[in-house]
Amino acid sequence: MNAGLRYVGFSYNKGSSLEPRVSLQRNLPKGSLSVSSGVTSQWQQIQTYVVIGNESLKPTRALQTALEWRHHFAHDLNLTSTAYYHVLRDVPTIPSTMYYSVLNQFEDFAEPNLEAVGEGKSYGIETSVEKKFYGQTYFMVSGSFYRSLYLSEGAWYETRFSGNFTTSALGGKEWIKKNKALGVHARILYSGGLRSAPIDPLGSSFFGTTVFDFQNGYSVKFPNYFRTDLRISWRKNKPGYTRTLAIDIQNALNSQNVANQYFDTYLQAIKTRYQVGIVPILVYRVEF
Repeated sequence: MNAGLRYVGFSYNKGSSLEPRVSLQRNLPKGSLSVSSGVTSQWQQIQTYVVIGNESLKPTRALQTALEWRHHFAHDLNLTSTAYYHVLRDVPTIPSTMYYSVLNQFEDFAEPNLEAVGEGKSYGIETSVEKKFYGQTYFMVSGSFYRSLYLSEGAWYETRFSGNFTTSALGGKEWIKKNKALGVHARILYSGGLRSAPIDPLGSSFFGTTVFDFQNGYSVKFPNYFRTDLRISWRKNKPGYTRTLAIDIQNALNSQNVANQYFDTYLQAIKTRYQVGIVPILVYRVEF
């Protein structure tokens, strides 16, 4: 059994939080089984506090409970599976219009005069299979099914980040000769798309800007997200330091993933913006 208490302080508004945690673990012949529960606090995004009336907002608190099973196979192959349930309290909202919740905030500024009275919850199960660096190869495959919800006027709605599933696979191989290594690495991401509130065409046309209809929450689900990243690296080890030269190609297949939707006031139509395509990145790193 492990038990502890953590104190977190926020000097900006003198806020603080006490976070008790406890976990129980049972060792098995080739792994372990554990259950844990505890409180975790998270301060709001910094742009929330600079809006009038939000200066004294306290952190959002989550009671997190998880059941985890680990199993170790031969050749450094590990399996981990976790089921979890999180209950969120003290979520900033506008009490008179409960559809608004900072759980849905992305990069935009928050509304003014928020009150930390909202609720949310998330739950799911995730599994990963990992092969650590063994024989110059490695890989990890993981997947998760989940739901992320917020409470609005007595009903639960999906948050904008509730894609419902996410999967990823990464792996690589290195060819080592003396103090040099050539590596090829790849990662594939496939997950459920983000959500958006539907756009009100009449309101958008009247006001000359995009107007969303939040009455039914974030009911529009974007298409699933897919991306493939590639990396080729060359590493040279020297006494006391290591040099690495690599080329990263993000979104190597130039997948067209939806970023958001907006109302085009010129065309009087709802249009879609897409995320960036292929992004090459040259990396040179020296490690001491």
